[in-house]
Amino acid sequence: MSSRCTLCGELFSAGAEHVCPDDLTSGLEQDQPLPSPAESQVGLAAEELDPLIGTTLADRYTVLARVSQGGMGVVYRARHTLLGSIVAVKVLLKQEDEIDQRRFLQEAQLASKIAHPNIVYIADYGLLPDGRPYLVMEYIEGPTLGRVLRRAKGNRIDTLRACKLAVQIARGMQVVHDKGIVHR
Repeated sequence: MSSRCTLCGELFSAGAEHVCPDDLTSGLEQDQPLPSPAESQVGLAAEELDPLIGTTLADRYTVLARVSQGGMGVVYRARHTLLGSIVAVKVLLKQEDEIDQRRFLQEAQLASKIAHPNIVYIADYGLLPDGRPYLVMEYIEGPTLGRVLRRAKGNRIDTLRACKLAVQIARGMQVVHDKGIVHR
């Protein structure tokens, strides 16, 4: 009996250890305990406290910590209250107009129809009490590409690794395009 790696596609014996050359998390410490909501905000000034940390969304997702922030939204690590599984929750930074909220919902609906190893699965959608929409996605532990580049010598990664990353991105985008979705 054998298994196939979802990243590189290599077949290996079931039960055998497989070291994937495409795994960006190799060499990182795994199975670190998740901080409690209080621990995730230790040392922050009162104005920096995030009001979502420690709250429960839709009676299902307890927000544990802020993971990242971009131009449009914030991503949090959360725990499903009944299942205990860890998920990512993306929340828009500000309450957008009706058109932007509709686009966010449409993005969630379209993305939830895609199941592929190179695409994050969207599991749920909702609205915060203040009207901001949020997406619940699978949580994937590992470094961002920016972090990988910062750790690399001269902010450059090996050409072969860069090509493997590009292939993973292209595979994911091909599935999206095959569904008729235009990535903006």
